[in-house]
Amino acid sequence: MAADAVKTGRAACAELKKHANLIADQRIAGPAREWRCDILSPKDQPKGYFVIGLRGVCYDPDGCGSTLLGWYAVRRSDGSISEWDVGEDQLGKPLTSR
Repeated sequence: MAADAVKTGRAACAELKKHANLIADQRIAGPAREWRCDILSPKDQPKGYFVIGLRGVCYDPDGCGSTLLGWYAVRRSDGSISEWDVGEDQLGKPLTSR
């Protein structure tokens, strides 16, 4: 699932959204093109990765509890994606096909 080098947080977000089918059911989380990326500040990112909190869409007029779909790490050198373990602040399992 690797791609070319990823140079910006915006590009890392786009790479992550390309793999929407591995992350969440878009019938529930909304279309991937509308998902939002919360990219950690450069000082908080591990060397060689962009760490991103991925958020879905809330269509409920009364609001939603949380739209967080998960935390992911996109490797800068090749665009490969892994889960990010927030509790341990470390790389988790690689995102692979279902």
